[in-house]
Amino acid sequence: MATALLGSLLIITEDSGADGHATIVAVIKRMLQLVVPDYQTHRLGFEPKDAQAQRALQGTGWKSKDPKTQADRVTALRTIATKLGRKEGFVLFHIDGDRTWTERSSSENVGLFKARVIELVRKLLLQSGRSAQEAEIRLLRLLPIVPFYSIEAWLFQHTEVAIRLCRERYQGRDMARFEAWRQDRAALDDIEQPKDAVCLRSSHNLECAGPGYPAQAVFEAGRSYTECVLRLQGCAELEALLYATAGRGKGEHPE
Repeated sequence: MATALLGSLLIITEDSGADGHATIVAVIKRMLQLVVPDYQTHRLGFEPKDAQAQRALQGTGWKSKDPKTQADRVTALRTIATKLGRKEGFVLFHIDGDRTWTERSSSENVGLFKARVIELVRKLLLQSGRSAQEAEIRLLRLLPIVPFYSIEAWLFQHTEVAIRLCRERYQGRDMARFEAWRQDRAALDDIEQPKDAVCLRSSHNLECAGPGYPAQAVFEAGRSYTECVLRLQGCAELEALLYATAGRGKGEHPE
């Protein structure tokens, strides 16, 4: 008998690569363990699961004003609003900051996300008959996942895997650089275009998001990964859902 799901997370990523969705789901699952360490992933749905749905919700055109993609953008925004309107429905939307951490305040993407996603979803919620107060409550479940400079700044933190890949597939290139990043994890957020800085590029992202990822150490580095985890921790409804998957409420000790 299948275990009943207690809630679902719609995961959207602007990464259009074949492993883009699977990679960001792996990243988010590890982040959620920093919110509630014993949460049960099998009690949550991570959507979309099929390739067609993933293509329909790819975030690559979320900030475009191209009339040719208008229908897809409207569909995606309506899907987000529908998910937020459901009980225990959340949306986590990955966009790259496209700035180094030091220059994060100038990120165009962060500003555009507020204008072209959050504001438009707010209008759709209001148009569905929800009050302004209820719309704002629902919007708290729309959580941006924003690495600086890009998702590779988080993935390359798995230096054990990265160094092994450098040794086995790239004649040892860039091993020293990854070792330096292991010693100073905060430095990765200030690398412009990190995927262009080393031999791995974006070819091994899913592997770098895999088992053994040093989530606690990356969190302690105090950069964009930390900011994102704190944002997830600050969503009271998401935190309550994670505790529910563990069979307890906040403040209750595991049995």
